[in-house]
Amino acid sequence: MGAFEEVSDVNISDAVAMVKKILLNSGGAIVNSSSVHKSHTLGHTERPRPPIVAAYSASKIALNSLTPPWVIQQERNGLRIRVVPILICPGYNATKFNGYSWTESPAECTVIVKEALAKEGGSGMFSARTVL
Repeated sequence: MGAFEEVSDVNISDAVAMVKKILLNSGGAIVNSSSVHKSHTLGHTERPRPPIVAAYSASKIALNSLTPPWVIQQERNGLRIRVVPILICPGYNATKFNGYSWTESPAECTVIVKEALAKEGGSGMFSARTVL
């Protein structure tokens, strides 16, 4: 399996499967973790760009594009189940994926996830720690 397929499976296919499962069952909150910078194709200056960077960027752009239609679909269906797709962009987290080269710990990311889940209100909330 190539880099694109592997990253797409995690960031797109798994997200789609989870949304379908939640919509078909008892409902809940969906928190999609994405990236503001990848949505604007910013951030990676190494040349040539590693194949994983293009795959990651494309998958996050897809996730950012899929979340709003899920909100609209839920609203149009008039579901009594409250499904709240939330898109978060938690910032620069130091992970294995980036060689632990960024500044925030994954534990700090949990703060924005908890904040997103705690907020009452409409579907389709977008929350980003990083400002362009």
